[in-house]
Amino acid sequence: MLIGPDSGEITISWDGGSESKLLFDEFSDYHRIGTVVLDRRIPAGSEVTVELTRRPVDRTATIRPIPQPEATEPTLRVVGYMVLG
Repeated sequence: MLIGPDSGEITISWDGGSESKLLFDEFSDYHRIGTVVLDRRIPAGSEVTVELTRRPVDRTATIRPIPQPEATEPTLRVVGYMVLG
């Protein structure tokens, strides 16, 4: 995932389960590559979807201020993914 000022919360869903993860953190004043580790294993062969939620994010919580945080639209940028068996 590309994590930065426009990151938000995502929901990862699969057959019979889902998890939500907040990608925005106190270091999100710049873009960087990050990872998402799920708390549960997804069964092999499951169809998986990753979606951006519309949950509001407090963009003023960064160590360095973000210019116009209230005008930032959340985006989801997937750089790649890896599945471990």
